[in-house]
Amino acid sequence: MNIANKTVLITGANRGIGRALVDEALRRGAKTVYAGTRSGALQNTDPRVTPLTLDVTDLAQIQRGVDEVGTLDVLINNAGIAIYDDLSNLDVIEQHLAVNFLGMLKMTRAFLPLLRRGLVDDDSSRPESNFAFYLEESALVTLGVCYERVPRFGGGAYHSILRRLEEFSSEPLRSALKVHEKRATMVLDLEERVAAVVKKLKERGLVSPYLRSFVVARINPLRWIKDEPPPLEEVLKTMRERTMKFNVEKIKPQDLAGAAGPPDEI
Repeated sequence: MNIANKTVLITGANRGIGRALVDEALRRGAKTVYAGTRSGALQNTDPRVTPLTLDVTDLAQIQRGVDEVGTLDVLINNAGIAIYDDLSNLDVIEQHLAVNFLGMLKMTRAFLPLLRRGLVDDDSSRPESNFAFYLEESALVTLGVCYERVPRFGGGAYHSILRRLEEFSSEPLRSALKVHEKRATMVLDLEERVAAVVKKLKERGLVSPYLRSFVVARINPLRWIKDEPPPLEEVLKTMRERTMKFNVEKIKPQDLAGAAGPPDEI
């Protein structure tokens, strides 16, 4: 990956792999390297390095980091802990989850708008398909926009639908992102209506961690389509209409027995 003249943020940068990543980023010609540490202290005199006080478990510090960095091309979630234990100590398990999983998730969500903006500013004229290696799936771009707007969005329930119907475009990246933003708006509008149905089901005493996935599956027309599916916009419109006709009175507890998918909340 070419990071010459790019802005890079590395967490856990004060020692070990983190320090080595800082040195390597400088060697590869990075314009600015933000070195995140819990104390903000760093032994590196290179003028391209900016120490950043950043505890990945602290949302306030993460947001201050977003404000301070401003623009970003590469985020390396290196911060982590390894407390050796036999898994009998719940506090130790929670510490690992807080840093190694939730910390990375919080960082990625918080800095995603900066990463997206940097990508558009630098390479907006290139086709979106040229970025397939970095973006992985076209569906993930749309879901990323959704998470950017609504951090607690339950995207897992919609992922399979978007993955089946979205593919990378040959249009310039800037134009393609506008399409993803439009689709994200439609998905979030659908999610509001799905959430209203889920609320009604709960009011009837129906309880399951998969209520959202159950409703989405019920209104998804793709499960009956074996041939070429319609465009995503048409599918989302159909699902939206079906939420308005969803009769919660007909749903029985046994209908939820086989419900599966991502849980409603994490």
